[in-house]
Amino acid sequence: MSIEQVIPFKCRGPFLSFMTLLVLFFASCRTAPVVEEPRAPVRLPEPEVVEEVLEELPPVVQQTVETDMTFVQGGCFEMGDTFGDGLWVERPVHEVCLSDFYIGKYEVTQDLWKQVMGSVRSYFKGCDQCPVEEVSWDDAKRFIERLNEMTGLTYRLPTEAEWEYAARSRGVKEKWAGTDSVDALPENAWYDANSEKKTHPVGLKKPNRLGLYDMSGNVWEWVEDIYLREAYQKHGRQDPVNLEKPEQANAILLNVCRGGGWNSPATMLRVTRRGGNEPSARYQNRGFRLVREP
Repeated sequence: MSIEQVIPFKCRGPFLSFMTLLVLFFASCRTAPVVEEPRAPVRLPEPEVVEEVLEELPPVVQQTVETDMTFVQGGCFEMGDTFGDGLWVERPVHEVCLSDFYIGKYEVTQDLWKQVMGSVRSYFKGCDQCPVEEVSWDDAKRFIERLNEMTGLTYRLPTEAEWEYAARSRGVKEKWAGTDSVDALPENAWYDANSEKKTHPVGLKKPNRLGLYDMSGNVWEWVEDIYLREAYQKHGRQDPVNLEKPEQANAILLNVCRGGGWNSPATMLRVTRRGGNEPSARYQNRGFRLVREP
């Protein structure tokens, strides 16, 4: 059937003009440059966050609690992204000097948590020697307060500087705790490539030069500091710790966590990598390690 049969002669002019404009419109759409919107940073999916619930704890009883601490002699080191391939929040590289301290040979385990708190808190249950997780920064502080009452000693969370100094075996230039080789990393850490999506008992992988285990991988470890992107620009030289809150309006208060976890890629296990979460947040890959002063 021809156009003459479908459209009367007197209507053909307007119709053809309309069709011509339509063709030109679609042609312009095909050839117009595409303007891309700025892309949001890619974020890896986090395990499920658990609501904050305060536990009713049994009375404190004075007792000896085995915490297995390792002495770390103080000294000075270059803190931050010494390899030059990290994030800007790991810079500038700056000299930090630390006093002597003791740090946990292992991450706090479910068994130790149960001794102090009376019951186990963790998503991965049935593994007393696995690191405790699903504990917030606030939970860790309550645990430490109770542990100090029980033992008469003074435990605390490590500062961010102490954690990095210990993870790097007193500040040696090392990308992961115990190794510089990504090929050797499976021998030193539990992470997304070998964890089978769960935590594992502490102390099964190779330690770093100080004999500390799981400083990279297994669970992220809370430290004392408040997370501030520009913290390294404000660090003092001697025993720095950032307790300054962000100045930006409506900024969310975060605390620093270090070391990467069982579901983290190798890049997040780097000993200079800095993370942060709300102090009340509970995740299936967040735990902590103890520090005690001499």
